[in-house]
Amino acid sequence: METGSDRECLRVDQEVDRHLAAGALTCRSREFQRHLETCPRCDALYGRRNDTAPRIPGGLEDRIVAELQGSLNCVAPLSSSPVIAVQVIALFLLIVAGMVSRVPWAGMEVMTTAQRIGMSAAYWLALCWLAVWLAHEMRPGSRRRISPGVSFALAALGLISALVFLFPWRAPEAFWSRGVRCLGAGMAMAAPAALAFSLLARRGSPLNLTFMGGIVGSLGGLAGMTVLQLTCERQDRIHLPVWHGAVLLLATALGALSGGLWRRDAALFRSNLR
Repeated sequence: METGSDRECLRVDQEVDRHLAAGALTCRSREFQRHLETCPRCDALYGRRNDTAPRIPGGLEDRIVAELQGSLNCVAPLSSSPVIAVQVIALFLLIVAGMVSRVPWAGMEVMTTAQRIGMSAAYWLALCWLAVWLAHEMRPGSRRRISPGVSFALAALGLISALVFLFPWRAPEAFWSRGVRCLGAGMAMAAPAALAFSLLARRGSPLNLTFMGGIVGSLGGLAGMTVLQLTCERQDRIHLPVWHGAVLLLATALGALSGGLWRRDAALFRSNLR
């Protein structure tokens, strides 16, 4: 027949099991300590274990802390998201200004006032949108209402829609030869621009290198697309979305691919260290 003492011993056994399962080495509850004082069985089983918990030798903890602090390097605090976004916009304007400083602005000459205003607004909105998202990716824990993929889709959709609705239809002339030339020139400008943005982005601590690479590629592609918009005389509804828009899409895809490969290589490197 089970007695009250047996039930208490059972509860003590269960408590010890729970502590061990949770990784704890000792039990400190008042009921546990009182039961050990009155039960020779449990005191013989658990009392010695409870009293011989591992203790850190005196001064060891201070030496460990000193060693860790001595190995740390001082780093500059990361700026706030609005400040980073302003830095991205300033870098974008500097890159585009440098690229268009010595070439004729043939595209501006053939655009109407309404087209200039509409495209300026579309490019500014896309730039600000991507700059904010790059700032968010650089700062882990930043509040995000939508995913980076949706963010890029909105920016690209806004630009392509502006190109379609603001410019007239014209019969394609030398569609492939002119288009491939614009695509090559745009990608040649997008590559160094993306590299500059990547140098800025590496100051942050991104959690997803694929998304980070995609946004960096988008900013590079947007820079190349902006220069083409200002310098290309072929301003029509077919050429602009197909070939100029391809610069943005291709640069984004290559950026995301580069980020994904970097993420995979970093994961392999960490696994080899284990």
